[in-house]
Amino acid sequence: MKKILMVEDNNSILNLFITLFKNHGGYDIQTANNGLEALEKIAEDKPDILLTDINMPVLDGRELCKRVRNNTETKDIYIVVSSGNPLPEETREYVDSFFLKPYPFQELIEKLEDIGGKENE
Repeated sequence: MKKILMVEDNNSILNLFITLFKNHGGYDIQTANNGLEALEKIAEDKPDILLTDINMPVLDGRELCKRVRNNTETKDIYIVVSSGNPLPEETREYVDSFFLKPYPFQELIEKLEDIGGKENE
């Protein structure tokens, strides 16, 4: 089972995705409400996939992606970013996939399966 860390400061969106991923099955979902909390969780239990928002308090998604990608221990985490706005040019080099909000859940699931986000049972 692949581990996904979802970083989102909107609890309604987080709860919706927890439900959707549970219904779809095959994923171990962890959550964080900001980039700093995400870095702490990554240090404790490295995920396979980081699914993050850009605009968040404390530490935003741009800085989170940069720190994850520049750390030798975490640089291989697959990073998926979502935002209500286009991805900033200076962030693109740190990101593997980008989705514009509102989340296209089926497209996201297909992408995660393409990158091995769900193991065959």
